[in-house]
Amino acid sequence: MSPDTHPHHPHSPRSHPSDDARPLTIRRLKWIAFAASLGFVVVLETARHALFPYLTGWGGNLLLDGFVFVATLFFLGGVFDVIERIHLQLERKNRELTALRQAGLLVFSELSEEVVLQKVVDQARQLVATKYGALSVLAEAGGILAFVTSGIDPAERSRIGSPPVGRGVLGVTLHHGHAMRVSELSGHPESVGFPANHPPMKSLLAVPIPCKMPFRGNLYLCDKVDGTPFDANDEATLGHFAVSAAIAIDNAELHRRAGELAASEERLRLAHEMHDGLAQVLAYVEEVEAVSRSIALRKRALQEKVKNARQEESLSERDRALLKHGVRAWVDEILALPPDWQYDPGVAWDEIGIDMLVVDEAAAFKNL
Repeated sequence: MSPDTHPHHPHSPRSHPSDDARPLTIRRLKWIAFAASLGFVVVLETARHALFPYLTGWGGNLLLDGFVFVATLFFLGGVFDVIERIHLQLERKNRELTALRQAGLLVFSELSEEVVLQKVVDQARQLVATKYGALSVLAEAGGILAFVTSGIDPAERSRIGSPPVGRGVLGVTLHHGHAMRVSELSGHPESVGFPANHPPMKSLLAVPIPCKMPFRGNLYLCDKVDGTPFDANDEATLGHFAVSAAIAIDNAELHRRAGELAASEERLRLAHEMHDGLAQVLAYVEEVEAVSRSIALRKRALQEKVKNARQEESLSERDRALLKHGVRAWVDEILALPPDWQYDPGVAWDEIGIDMLVVDEAAAFKNL
């Protein structure tokens, strides 16, 4: 929904009339009541002086009473008309505030930025009772970054083609940043028509959304349902809603940033945990390697000791076998000696390599 093709003229006038009715305040009502009372007295005195020649008898008095009665009816009618206008204004304001509150609650109930933008334009269209609505998100470098529509079904939107880029009538609000009312789009100096397959639109109401940076946007409404042109009350209503929408959009933006910050903190925490866990694993691996080296060294030392012990055991058994064999052979030779043999203290047994001392108990060997 955007007739935008040519860039706007920087001095294009605002497109809403300036002859809207002024709101009826208590101060104005007091002055109206005073002026009406004074006018009633003046009219009554003028009529009395004009009709004085005829005010004789009961007929004249009746005529004067009738005139006073009619004048009083007109005066009271004017007073009640003013009161009714005030009552209608209050009812309209109450309906507007109720609708603003309900629309604000629906918008504030969401935290997703995309959903919030869609609900903002939907509620704005229902609030002012229009056929079409749109919300533009402005890029930092200028132009329209995103364009959210309401009142146009997705199939019709796809047939229209690419969204507007921020030129033409829409560019006036984009670049000047003020509200705008256009009663006849085709007669606006910035309008160049609509693209193909675009639904026909006659009137436009546009207000900026006063969000904090970096978000900037505008609300657009086209064609009231009852066919009447947009007035100052519609502009004020949409302006009030734009303030609530700005708070909701800022809230959604803060929620998005908080989510990104929480995700970054979680990634940082996981990175620290992985780093600490990896350090613990490396320390454990180094400790296991040190213990493995110590066990290997002890194992080799133990194997060496076992080997030495086995060698010593083998040598000891060999020595004992040689000694036993040598002693047995030596005893056999002793037993084979003649009875009159005398020992020689210097006898040595060469086979076993041990010096032997022969004592004078040779007979004892016979019992071996």
